[in-house]
Amino acid sequence: MAICREFYFPSSDGSSRIHAAEWMPESGEIIGVLQIAHGVAEYGMRYAPFAEFMTEHGFAVVANDHLGHGLSAEKDADTLYFGPLDGWRHVVDDMYALRCRTKEKYPDVPYFLMGHSMGSFLTRTYLIRYPGTVDAAIIMGTGHQSPAIVTGGRAIAKAAGKRHGFKAHSPRVEALAFGAYNKAFAPNRTEVDWLSASDNNVDAYIADPLCGQKASIGLFYEMLGGIRFISTPKNIASMNRNTPILFISGDKDPVGEMGKGVKRAYEAFRRAGLDPDFYTTRGYGVDEILPWQTIDVGVTTKYLLHEREKALRSEATPDCRTHCNGCGARMLSERRLCDESPAV
Repeated sequence: MAICREFYFPSSDGSSRIHAAEWMPESGEIIGVLQIAHGVAEYGMRYAPFAEFMTEHGFAVVANDHLGHGLSAEKDADTLYFGPLDGWRHVVDDMYALRCRTKEKYPDVPYFLMGHSMGSFLTRTYLIRYPGTVDAAIIMGTGHQSPAIVTGGRAIAKAAGKRHGFKAHSPRVEALAFGAYNKAFAPNRTEVDWLSASDNNVDAYIADPLCGQKASIGLFYEMLGGIRFISTPKNIASMNRNTPILFISGDKDPVGEMGKGVKRAYEAFRRAGLDPDFYTTRGYGVDEILPWQTIDVGVTTKYLLHEREKALRSEATPDCRTHCNGCGARMLSERRLCDESPAV
């Protein structure tokens, strides 16, 4: 069972309070921290089942409700609204504030940031504005548009905001952003079939009073500004090139244009000099810090190097089910029998 703690902290906008939650392993032993940035029209606590799963594997998990969302929203708000000025920047600054609070509590373990859907765009903004402040990032359900296309959409949102007010909802602006998402899944059972392949997940989203609110014109205006920012090559190039990044997307996710937008984002990173092959296909020297060394899985680097040398000599290692080879993995169990095993 995970221990869950909810709390508030001041938003960078100077007036709002940000609701957040922290999940911790009951054992108190932490091997890493995962911070989650949620998508539009949802909230951090919606990720509780996933957070509890991660705590079972030794991670502490934190997530906040972005401005205008969940318990961070104004009481009785009619639409999702970041705020009157620089809302996207404030949302990213709030993510950084949560990171600083959490890192202070867990200074000696690796820190990971995961953003889903709108949260993926926020995470990409974070990586540009706060390079090198997380050990790795997971960009989930993202897309990529040219700055020119995004600028056109933002101009339409701006004109609508001036006419109706930026707190208002505009069906036209929403249709520009989400209108085509459900068409690929016709005949439609609900208006949000595109959210998940699971009917149960879709129904839970619809039934949740903190999900599915109408987005304001101002939110779309700010989000499009953020997407333009992360699509600009010079901004992409300002990210820390030593931060590993994992792209994850469903091949039928309309946010990423059924995979096409995700691939464009990947290629944009490559063109900016962020080479995925540095992390995935090249060889590693024995003196390098390996990617998995930021997580304690029990198996020691010394053991892995020893096994590498044996493999190069074509020497077999006995089956660990009949003979413990002292790799270190059993250190993670309560019995800690590796203390009694032959050391490499």
